[in-house]
Amino acid sequence: MGYTINIGNAELRGDWYQDSDPYAAWAVTTVRNENCKWPEVEGANFRSPSYSAWRDFCDKWGLASMFYAAHTGLLHHHPGCMPLNAEHLALVEQALAKFDATFPNALPRWCECAACVGPFGAVKDEQHEPLASGDKARLEWLRYWIKWALENCERPSVSNT
Repeated sequence: MGYTINIGNAELRGDWYQDSDPYAAWAVTTVRNENCKWPEVEGANFRSPSYSAWRDFCDKWGLASMFYAAHTGLLHHHPGCMPLNAEHLALVEQALAKFDATFPNALPRWCECAACVGPFGAVKDEQHEPLASGDKARLEWLRYWIKWALENCERPSVSNT
């Protein structure tokens, strides 16, 4: 079990104006962008991490409040949709800077091959530094799509199902 997290423009969904379906909700439409460089996500603005993997990632890199704070966290309402702002981008950039300072040679990759499965799910060099890092890939994915949404969307948002 897990989330499907979409970053982009929020749109109203549902036939709220009809008696047969009075429900409406905000959601982000899936888009693909050829400039999104991670082949594992095929240029898409969504990821589907497990609940625990995403929470562990957020706790590890200082993003737990951004995603889970009561009433304001981007995933506080599940399912739900929350607006993005420049502060969210700044928090992700801070987390990425912290990551890069800790693991300067790590590459942003989700890798599940036998050689990459280790105590942190990453290939290690002789200094035991990860060479392939899902955390770096997540941070760069977040930075790319949050920045894209802020620059290109009327209602930049994160939705989760």
